[in-house]
Amino acid sequence: LDLSSMTELFYKEAVREGVGWIPVEQDLEKICEKFDGWGEERWENSTYSNVRLSLAQEMKSEFVPKQSPWPSYDPINAVLTNNDDGSLITPISDWAQETDGRYYANYDLEGGITYLLNSTTDYGGMFEFELSYEDGWLNVERRNDDTVCSGDNEEMSDDEIFDLFDDFLSDFSSVAWGQGSSADLRLPILSSPGDDYTVLAMVQIGEGENATMVSAWGSEISVPNPEPPQMENLTLSFSPANPLPNDIVQVTATDEGGQPVEGLSFTVVKDNQTLVALVSNDYGQVEFVIPEGIIIVRASGSDYYPAELTINVTDNGTTIPSDNDGDGVDDSVDECSNTPAGTTVDDLGCPIVIIPPSDTDGDGVDDSVDECANTPAGTTVDSVGCELTTPILDADGDGVTDVMDTCPNTPAGTTVDFIGCAISDGTDNTNNTDNTDNTGSAGSGDPIISTTMIMAIITGLILASIGVATLIIFKRRQSDDFDYEEDVMFDSPERPPPSIRGEMRDGYEVIEYPEGTDAWWWRDAETGHWMEWT
Repeated sequence: LDLSSMTELFYKEAVREGVGWIPVEQDLEKICEKFDGWGEERWENSTYSNVRLSLAQEMKSEFVPKQSPWPSYDPINAVLTNNDDGSLITPISDWAQETDGRYYANYDLEGGITYLLNSTTDYGGMFEFELSYEDGWLNVERRNDDTVCSGDNEEMSDDEIFDLFDDFLSDFSSVAWGQGSSADLRLPILSSPGDDYTVLAMVQIGEGENATMVSAWGSEISVPNPEPPQMENLTLSFSPANPLPNDIVQVTATDEGGQPVEGLSFTVVKDNQTLVALVSNDYGQVEFVIPEGIIIVRASGSDYYPAELTINVTDNGTTIPSDNDGDGVDDSVDECSNTPAGTTVDDLGCPIVIIPPSDTDGDGVDDSVDECANTPAGTTVDSVGCELTTPILDADGDGVTDVMDTCPNTPAGTTVDFIGCAISDGTDNTNNTDNTDNTGSAGSGDPIISTTMIMAIITGLILASIGVATLIIFKRRQSDDFDYEEDVMFDSPERPPPSIRGEMRDGYEVIEYPEGTDAWWWRDAETGHWMEWT
């Protein structure tokens, strides 16, 4: 459920259809069939009538100019029936058009009875009325609307109703419509990605008069532009292998890799009636008491194709289709009839052997793609298992490559820093043989001085950056006249320029920029700048 989608749908399907000037104008321009009736005593050719009925075609609003040409209209075959007993009422004078353009007919009717007039025209008008006497006058009291407009009573086929419902829900982009155990839910473009959304689901159990509706709810984290799901096959197996009626049966679902699948929807069906609905546990298993008869176990959900298992349980426990080892493959085609319980099998009932990757020379490249199969141990190789032709050079062997080595001729065994220069241990380096002090004063080219200076400079820069950032934040918080307009003085080339115009959605001006990239922006009404929708 997404609020922006619901408000847009509510406005489009409800509010706009009621108050929008276009639908209101279209409604006023409708051509309608109008019924009228009143008490009027007449004698024609010595025949008495007491009710005069009228049918006519006219504009719904008398203030709208009449359309031309008018649709053909001829209600001379209109039928009046007694709504209480269904008997047909014959008019005293047949339906005929008079000079005012309306059609009239005269009837001799009884009071206290409800009548139904069927115009038999394309409008499908069905007008119900009752006769009553009040102060000696005969009144025609209408029981329903006396006006039927074009399109009001159009019958829709089941397919048309389904298409209408499907089209309606297609506008409600946070609803998935269809059959199955899973559905792809797509939220509107402006929905916040990565949020936790409420998901509602409904399911019909059974058919016809016995059908019931069940609803459920949960939550799901939205994923921006997800990749299409990779569907896998399921394998169903059961135990014991030869169950008797009222035994507890355990059904296990495994994926193509032989791993149990939790969270699957299981239904146990007999004679098209769902006996029980279950969800697989952490071990991919469900348990239920199996009755006598043909039992169908169905499993579906997540990114797996639905799977089905049929068991015919009789008094002697025989299962038809016969599957003595319970691997889900009928014995008539099972080429490995004694497969251990829980083994993942192929279509012929034989175990699926997963061959682990082989690497004979131990260079980290599988033998199937290794073009140099006998590489010596410790050799650095490329993606096809062959020795790299361009070695990583380290002439003095200090562990720092020549490209990064500031002191390229470090004596073997010397402890060096990250740039390849010797690290001083602070001991006295006086030579005891010639009493010469070898420490002396370090010159500008001394590697120890170079390393120390570099580290000091780096540390100083980091501290200075932290100090400047802290000062800026402090000043901004202390300033009462911080102006966001000045801070965002110029829009970056990556955001839409202020002069470009977007479209209005749910009260926001939005734009996709650059077009076709799924990057959406909304305009800040106070600053006029485009802000990225995240």
